[in-house]
Amino acid sequence: DEDCIKDILYHYKEVIFGGHKQAFEHYFKCLKMILMGKKCGVGLGLSSAQGTGKNLGFEYFAKKILGKKYYGYYDNLEDLTGRFTALSSCKIFTICDELGTWSGDTKTSNKLKSMITNPDAKKELKGKDALIIDDYNNYVFFSNFENFLKVEGKGDRRYMIAEVSEHKKGNKDYFDNLCIQMGFDLKNRNLTEDEKHEAALRAKHFHHY
Repeated sequence: DEDCIKDILYHYKEVIFGGHKQAFEHYFKCLKMILMGKKCGVGLGLSSAQGTGKNLGFEYFAKKILGKKYYGYYDNLEDLTGRFTALSSCKIFTICDELGTWSGDTKTSNKLKSMITNPDAKKELKGKDALIIDDYNNYVFFSNFENFLKVEGKGDRRYMIAEVSEHKKGNKDYFDNLCIQMGFDLKNRNLTEDEKHEAALRAKHFHHY
């Protein structure tokens, strides 16, 4: 029932992808691949001012569609790219939020490119021998700054960069309604049992979409 997820789809189409239909359709094909257990080989980069809601759509996909076992969240570059990888291994979707990267950092850029496309990954725990495992992880990068990823021209196949619309920035009613639709508690109250039940059903429709 596409009508029951229209508010969520609107947020992806008109806010996250700024009304760019082709970008929306392309990345939703990537989400389908992720649900099929595939590695897309493309990292999505989103930059905008604070309060535009760029994180919300992907936290919804991570928490309500995939579940805690299969997604990772990082706001520190060392945790993501460091030697020990217990937290990042065996994930299929990873949110990278304000890692502190910049477009001139070649070393980090090369590391991220390898992580985005390489079908193998090293799994290393403290005090244990490292293992090479199959890697199905996919990445999305958020920042409030523009030059946070090293993109090598229009031919760079490792990144998809989307322009987030700011037309809902600061619209409390819009985001409160969206959080309820997605099943997230509001800042001033928790969801009712009926709201939780409806959000769980809505998540199933979104998954099938």
